[in-house]
Amino acid sequence: MKQSKTSIKAKTKQKTKTKTKAKTRRVVTGSKAAPSGYHPSMKSNVLVPWESAPERDALQRFELDPTIKSFRAHQTEITVDGPEGTFKNYPDIEVETTEGDIKVVEVKQEHRAQQPDVAARLAATRQHYADQGIEYIVLTERELRADGVDRQINELIEFRKPGERARLLGTAEVMAALRGPLPATLEELAEALGSWRTVKALIANDILVINIRSPLDPRQPVRLH
Repeated sequence: MKQSKTSIKAKTKQKTKTKTKAKTRRVVTGSKAAPSGYHPSMKSNVLVPWESAPERDALQRFELDPTIKSFRAHQTEITVDGPEGTFKNYPDIEVETTEGDIKVVEVKQEHRAQQPDVAARLAATRQHYADQGIEYIVLTERELRADGVDRQINELIEFRKPGERARLLGTAEVMAALRGPLPATLEELAEALGSWRTVKALIANDILVINIRSPLDPRQPVRLH
């Protein structure tokens, strides 16, 4: 027996009501969207998401910092005891140092970090991790951009590419400069290679070591990674 269109519609509507509605994150696009993307980490061999320009700058710093072994998105909700009760927190980044220490990093805009309620939550979160023997670090754009170091990191990161380390170590000029007695300073190395760009590429691809948190000084001694 044929069912009427009305009865079919009613049954379909009833089935739809019984389905559980999946929760999805609202995606913001267009001019109102905050900058976001993924950092392709060669150090950690993973794509690490970022949701603000300061967070992207922090990931690039970790990528080039020789004291950092690896880093990843934290991706874990934690419950913290705060001054006004418990609250949920989602730290941004988990870092492992070359000495085996684990650190949790929160990247905040400075004006937000200074707001009393936010500052209280950050302090409570710091204590939460301190109780576990873990260091909790809050980075703002002030620390990330001090002395123009962010511009230096942005420049160096452009030289960091898959396969570039092997290519550099395979060139006669680089091997000649690094095989014998090392030039005393980065400036002398640049003269031997005939290029500051090559020196920057050697730094960016883990062949030379510098303090990435300080401006590049031509008088720095040459140190191999």
